[in-house]
Amino acid sequence: MAGEDKNPAKSIVLLAFAMMLVFLIIAIDNLLAKIVFGFVLLLLIGFAILSVFLEKRKKTAGQNITIGGKKTKYEPDEGFVIKKPEQNLPQTSPEKLNPRDEFKELLRKVLFLIKDNIVSNSVAFYWSNEEKKQMVFEEGITDLGFNFVRRYNWNDDALTTVAKTGVPKIIGDINSIAEEDIVKYQSPRVGVKSLLVCPVFYKNKTIGVVLLDSKEAHTFGENDVKNVEHFSDLISGLIGNYITKFELYYKAKILEFVAENGSNKIENLLSNVQNFAVKVLDCVAIAVVLFENGKWVVALGYSRLGKYIDAGTEVKMEGTLIGEVITKVTPKVIPSTRSQGKVIRFTDSEKINIESSIAVVPIIYGRKCYGAMLFEHSKPNFFSSYSEIKKLEELATVVGILLENMALNELVENYFMYDEVTTLMRKSYFYNRLDMEIERKKKHGGELTLVLISVDNMDYIEETYGVDAVKAIQPYIARIIKSSIDGFDLAGKLDDNLIGVALVESGVDKAYIWAEKLRKTISTQEIKFKDRSFAVTITAGVSAWDGDGNANEFVDRVNKTFTKVRESGSGNIVKVF
Repeated sequence: MAGEDKNPAKSIVLLAFAMMLVFLIIAIDNLLAKIVFGFVLLLLIGFAILSVFLEKRKKTAGQNITIGGKKTKYEPDEGFVIKKPEQNLPQTSPEKLNPRDEFKELLRKVLFLIKDNIVSNSVAFYWSNEEKKQMVFEEGITDLGFNFVRRYNWNDDALTTVAKTGVPKIIGDINSIAEEDIVKYQSPRVGVKSLLVCPVFYKNKTIGVVLLDSKEAHTFGENDVKNVEHFSDLISGLIGNYITKFELYYKAKILEFVAENGSNKIENLLSNVQNFAVKVLDCVAIAVVLFENGKWVVALGYSRLGKYIDAGTEVKMEGTLIGEVITKVTPKVIPSTRSQGKVIRFTDSEKINIESSIAVVPIIYGRKCYGAMLFEHSKPNFFSSYSEIKKLEELATVVGILLENMALNELVENYFMYDEVTTLMRKSYFYNRLDMEIERKKKHGGELTLVLISVDNMDYIEETYGVDAVKAIQPYIARIIKSSIDGFDLAGKLDDNLIGVALVESGVDKAYIWAEKLRKTISTQEIKFKDRSFAVTITAGVSAWDGDGNANEFVDRVNKTFTKVRESGSGNIVKVF
């Protein structure tokens, strides 16, 4: 038997000793001796009672409870006890739990308390999703061996009825025929007879239910309802605490995200978006699409599960998730790709086979749409709630602000780095970039050639066609130069009638051919100005870097020789020196 003493010899000795004390108290006439033996007897009885109490407490601590079909040893709350960490065992610090994990941990403890205080076989909490008309499982304990159904649509079952009405419900004797309609949370159904369902409120609205079931009929009564209502109030408080903490936690993470983007570089921004999606939101995939060079392209594509989508891939705007979100400027959610079927995210040729919940939000700031962000989570229906989408929109707004800030910084930088009229580099920026190329050549070797260009007979053009005609010449020549150089070559406006071009990885011979081709192109074309047109010629000087000096010294050396060529009266030529 459960209550049988595991050490009968000890009990017999104690009983014999107690009887002897009673005999001595009766037989001895000495009052002092009677008092002493009586006191010893009382101590013996107290010791016996304490032993029985400790034995029962030990048995209670070893009680087994099943959670979701798995046996778990339940130990009662020990209060605020500081324990030394055991070696070789992982330590979990409450401070490291995020609000979501902390809520689940506390909810689990409340469900344990309910089951410990009210006779039942199962206890669980389900969310009531009014927007989706669904009951959504959060946490549960059972010793009946079934699985809790994770999500099901509202029906006429007991949980849905309480979620809709906000009134507790007791069903005392469920027959096998009615069970199919009343019990929707079990898979498979195990034939429970009694069911108690109590609503959980938050801000005067039913947001979930607590359920208790039993294999015995008429298990629950009105007193049980009152007890569960107290626990429901406790869960409501936990939910309010969780919502507040999670919002603060999420906003704190967004502030960290903003703080990490101090460099105003798009590469850093995309890297931080990836880290936020993976580490904070626990996403399995993330993509960012931006507008570049007249088309929408993937700026970031990442998946923890392997190959996803390549950066630089042009997005198809019709028939894709990204295209729909950017076109309509509204979020789009795919609760589960498994139930949705084939989902085209970016382009028809993509090869993405991830079962996930997808959310796509536009990147907006002011009235401008900068692109879209796509998030994928491994849990189905992860992005199904309105609150989750609002959080992603908050992140997208922050990204939009940062992109706007980068665009403004680029405009400011361009104002100082590039000439507004010709769009060529300003002199100081040209020298800085040329210094960088010279330092690179010093370390790694290679060729670098400078070409200086000026327009012939500028005084004559000004006298004949006017000052405005002269102002139109350099922009015209600048457009031809920019269209004929490579992306890593440099072109800058060094003076009113002097343009410098640094041809990277080009020797003198190659630079001469380029300059000669430029000279012929310019001389054979007409510049249209108002109702008139005229042609111009140029003089170009070509010189290779001699391996010594900085940009300023290099340009000055070449310009001195080039000035002599110009002053000699020769025009429409290319000189190498």
